[in-house]
Amino acid sequence: MTTPVALSPLDERLQRHQLLAFLLFGVAVLFSVLPTGLSWNFSVTTELVEGSIVRKLQWSSLFLIAVFLLWRIWFAYVREFVRGNPFVWLLLVFAVSSVLWSYFPVMVIRQVIQFAGVLLMGMAVAIYVGNDVTRLIVLCLDLLTAVLAVSAIMVIVDPSIALERAVGIEGAWRGVLEQKNILGIACGVTLLLWVYVQTHTPRHWLYALGVLGLIFLCLLKSRSSSSLFFGLLSVSVYLALYKQYVRTPLFLIRLLLFSLVSLLAFHLYFFFLNDRFAALEDFLGPFSALFGKSSDLTGRGDIWVYVWQSISTHWWLGTGYASFWLGPGGPSQFIVDALRWPVPNAHNGYLEILNELGLVGFGLYLLMMLFHVKNLLGLYHPVRRQFAFHLAILIIFVVSNFSESTALRVTSFLQVLFFFSMMLVQFQTISNRQTSRLPASEATP
Repeated sequence: MTTPVALSPLDERLQRHQLLAFLLFGVAVLFSVLPTGLSWNFSVTTELVEGSIVRKLQWSSLFLIAVFLLWRIWFAYVREFVRGNPFVWLLLVFAVSSVLWSYFPVMVIRQVIQFAGVLLMGMAVAIYVGNDVTRLIVLCLDLLTAVLAVSAIMVIVDPSIALERAVGIEGAWRGVLEQKNILGIACGVTLLLWVYVQTHTPRHWLYALGVLGLIFLCLLKSRSSSSLFFGLLSVSVYLALYKQYVRTPLFLIRLLLFSLVSLLAFHLYFFFLNDRFAALEDFLGPFSALFGKSSDLTGRGDIWVYVWQSISTHWWLGTGYASFWLGPGGPSQFIVDALRWPVPNAHNGYLEILNELGLVGFGLYLLMMLFHVKNLLGLYHPVRRQFAFHLAILIIFVVSNFSESTALRVTSFLQVLFFFSMMLVQFQTISNRQTSRLPASEATP
């Protein structure tokens, strides 16, 4: 058995502040999944440019805690984290530089601070509790289960908050979350966490069955078929690798990468060939019909056409980080006017990155993801369970961003979860590397 690695002079400090790191993680998960500014008055349009005072206080307090934790052990690990995946930091620098060509530099600065803050949070949590990933997962499962339970209760207590009222999705559950798709995503992640806990430290069968029933109840009532898909996909991947139904992770990684590249190539081919997404709708029609969805992914195809128009005017550098979807009068107003409804985002994380950071930023993003995969592959033999779990999180994040815009929306639930996962993988990589340098007598108990 591999001994958890920590620099001996820091052991006392790490133990002393470990509870604070757990608290940081738990509160960050709740803040990311609950509505912006902890406001359930969905009838009021948020002023995106000014932002919410409550939201600023929420996240700034967590960022300060992360800075405090890292300041205590700065030279021990931080430099190793930077070396572990330099492209995430280069992407951050490029996002900062977009203030030079953005029409809304204040927005860029605000979002960049959040970007850096979430990275520091992930780093702090990884360093202080990275050797106890299971406790983090159990904590996350308990928090999300509580959110789902309260959401189900609110459907009965206050349907005006818990049910969607927008045309086309009337009656779908959103619970205490901002939108039905967020509830669906939370269900998909909770399902993966539930499977992990039951295969590692199983709970009483009656409680476990109740949690599973709650997950599927909220999942079905949210009418989020895509969340059901990537939830089951991530669970399948986790079990296949953990139970060694797939003997080598490289085969699965290559299969997933091939599928994603093929899907991206399909998108690009039909767009450049036809200047529209009609052929894509034909391709998706039979599949989407199985779930009772329209072939254009509930209007997403129409949004993508106009987003591509914006991308084509600034291919290399983009509009500036987080400087497009800014509400009435912002750069996205022409899309709202064309589609005649208040489109909040592109509903595709990769198009968002291309639009806001151009090909340069998109290239850095891809390199960041590839470095993460490289670090992840290094965990297969020493800690296979963690490898399987973090790969499943990666799959949820990557697949969901084909229909949702969570990539680089750094305080969104999936992006926060992914950054925590990425930093935990880097910490384990650092620990394994340090362990391999120890004499055999010190590497094992």
